[in-house]
Amino acid sequence: MSVSTSERLARWTDRARRTPPWLQDLVLAIAVSEADLAAVLLSERTDGPFGEVSTPVAAVVVVLVALPLVFRRSNPGLTMILTGFGAGAAGAVGIPIQPLAPIVALYTVAAWSTLADTVVSTAIFLAITTSLVLSTGQLYVLYSNTLIVLGVAVLGRLIRAHREQAGELARRAHQLELEREERARLAIRTERTRIAREMHDVLAHSTSVMVVQATGAKRLVRTRPEAAEDALGVIADTGRQSLADLRRMLGLLRRDDDGVPTTPQPTLSDIPDLVAEFVDAGVPVDLRMPEGAALEGPVGLSAYRIVQEALTNVLKHADPERVIVDVRVLDGRIEVEVLDDGGAARQLDTVGGGYGLVGMRERAGLVDGTLEAGPRPGGGFRVAATLPVTTPVELGGEDAA
Repeated sequence: MSVSTSERLARWTDRARRTPPWLQDLVLAIAVSEADLAAVLLSERTDGPFGEVSTPVAAVVVVLVALPLVFRRSNPGLTMILTGFGAGAAGAVGIPIQPLAPIVALYTVAAWSTLADTVVSTAIFLAITTSLVLSTGQLYVLYSNTLIVLGVAVLGRLIRAHREQAGELARRAHQLELEREERARLAIRTERTRIAREMHDVLAHSTSVMVVQATGAKRLVRTRPEAAEDALGVIADTGRQSLADLRRMLGLLRRDDDGVPTTPQPTLSDIPDLVAEFVDAGVPVDLRMPEGAALEGPVGLSAYRIVQEALTNVLKHADPERVIVDVRVLDGRIEVEVLDDGGAARQLDTVGGGYGLVGMRERAGLVDGTLEAGPRPGGGFRVAATLPVTTPVELGGEDAA
């Protein structure tokens, strides 16, 4: 299959863009020096202050004038000074060099430096070229030289504006991609929440059926054993179906969108890392928690989620100077308290009208705990939860008293 000219050009352009910048500038310096050398060889040479310059010397001078273009992007101003000085010195000693290197340097200043640097460089360039033209009496080239210099400066500024616009568009595209991925993750989490609720409903219904049938079988086991046997069969079938549904739904909940099992649920011992994340986000949190406290299971998870939700509400809706997270491990219970001195009214309106406070109450109620939340006297907001525990809480490797 033949390749069109436009496709070849696109491939060549793409390969050129992937070429290292220093290599591009080296090729450019060689090309400019070759063009200047050709101009020197083809033009009539005049005697300078030191007589006629030999061809080898002229060739070396031409190369030296174009050499600063190798580092034109890293030092545009220095490149402009060196190429301009070199071209002027070459012309002064009788080498009829063309101002290609200074023109490229001026374009680089316009494309990579500030507007002020561009204006100053253009003004100096025009002043030098105008004085040279006036000294030679060739006034007919003054107009064309001025147009070339101004055109090069404008072209450089346009290229700079295009490059900045392309960079901004790339950043916006990247941000949109991140937002799209976040929306996809949110949709996955929402769907998993729905599946979890369905699992709760299925298990609640199945458990209710098994309890009713077991109660009936217990009452009929002596008087009507056949009916009791039927009830036990219903219990067995319902249990098997419930287990099948549970395995299926847990399989959905425990796998990420790429098929990799999710990380373990956080526990009480993960609260310090959670607080550190909010501190990095700019929330001034003071954590008060027994060192080494660890508790897995629903109670540890509920304590972690309550702290997480409370700090999230602080980050979103308050602007506190101080936040205190107090986790107390007592006999038979864990007390979690989050205090802040931020905008209590705004926080109460938003949290109370949303799902943050409701979610924390559900977390506490899930483990037969209680939760209190509301404005603090004098300003700020308070979230306090009491969660009963039936297993010892580890403190530094030892059970809590």
